[in-house]
Amino acid sequence: MKRSLFILGILFLCSGIVTAQQYFTVVVGTFLDAKSNDFNEIKRYGLVYAYQLDGNLSKIYLGGFDDKARADRVVASLRERGYTNAFTQERHLNEGKTVTVIQMATRYIEKDIEWEKFSEYGQLYAILNDNKVKVLTGIFPSVDAAKQKLAEIKRTWYKDAFIKKVNSALLVNISEVETGIKKPLMP
Repeated sequence: MKRSLFILGILFLCSGIVTAQQYFTVVVGTFLDAKSNDFNEIKRYGLVYAYQLDGNLSKIYLGGFDDKARADRVVASLRERGYTNAFTQERHLNEGKTVTVIQMATRYIEKDIEWEKFSEYGQLYAILNDNKVKVLTGIFPSVDAAKQKLAEIKRTWYKDAFIKKVNSALLVNISEVETGIKKPLMP
């Protein structure tokens, strides 16, 4: 009897691990010349982000969710607002690899994020979870390389920054669509 309970306990824990590996985002649609302000009305549901396609086309996504039902509710809200092609998409975490980054802060989508200040430290990434945005910089080839950058970051604004290893499938590359910051044509 004790052995059966032990096995059931292990199976229960394993099923929780499998469930925790699910991650969803919302595909809003494909847009021409997409700009950050074009999506102000839906930003309350999650961080709006883009993957650049050919030419001036961008595929626009919204948020990151551990719970498919939550993502589906967001899709329903988007469709009510005229985004009729919106749908939930599962991100396959087994397609990612472990990478080293520095997490500078966690912000809530309800508040403005100081992207310009964060961008001083290199390429920005985010990990999204419902109403939270973890702001990261990296990807670093090693922990030692990250330690050098971490010292610089801690000397200035983000004293609580830390190094972490994450699944690259969770990373959102932060660009002009997410930040609204225009980059100069000539550096």
